[in-house]
Amino acid sequence: AEPREQPGYIDRGIVIARSAGIEPTLVVNKLDLPGSDALVARLVEIYGGSCAVLPVSAAERIGLDAIGALLAPDQIGALVGPSGVGKSSFLIGVALDELLRGGTVLHVTLDQTLAHVRRYYDTVFEALAAATHLEDVARIRSEVDARRHIRAYAPADFNANKLADAVKIESEAGARPTLVVIDGFGVADLEREDLAGIRALAQELAAEIWFSVVCAAEQI
Repeated sequence: AEPREQPGYIDRGIVIARSAGIEPTLVVNKLDLPGSDALVARLVEIYGGSCAVLPVSAAERIGLDAIGALLAPDQIGALVGPSGVGKSSFLIGVALDELLRGGTVLHVTLDQTLAHVRRYYDTVFEALAAATHLEDVARIRSEVDARRHIRAYAPADFNANKLADAVKIESEAGARPTLVVIDGFGVADLEREDLAGIRALAQELAAEIWFSVVCAAEQI
């Protein structure tokens, strides 16, 4: 999808986050698409005085250092937006950045098949390798794949306890995650106790946990 503004949506999101004691950051993903520079400039002009505006390209590994600085190793980050704005590619970009730094990633998907997620990783990795002129691509891809672990759940079957069980299994197999990403929460899927459990798990692991929430304009 071409980059686009969400009139009113962003404003309401900032207000809701602040009222909940959360410091909002406006992430502009897909920076590699035409029209992105103008969109970023406009969003900075409108929102730069209210919150940080971070332009990102998961496919070109642009802006991920700034994203990494947002969270301490034991904190959680929520990525909220409507469908089609690049939440999944953002999470995969963050995951690939961690993998390229030698970390281990547990990727949980709630709305896609394992095969789809693997193909998405391949697509983003190939774009990243080309954009950054990565050397020895085959070896690096093999190493990245070996330290990336994907699990798929139906939204109704997933909760913080299931995540803790998955982390325990991966850790016992010698693949303790240094980053966890959860993609595909719906607004109605999030329970307060699950958020508390995810936060507690991040602290136990001393690892970042990022999750995405699909939230249509009428839901915010």
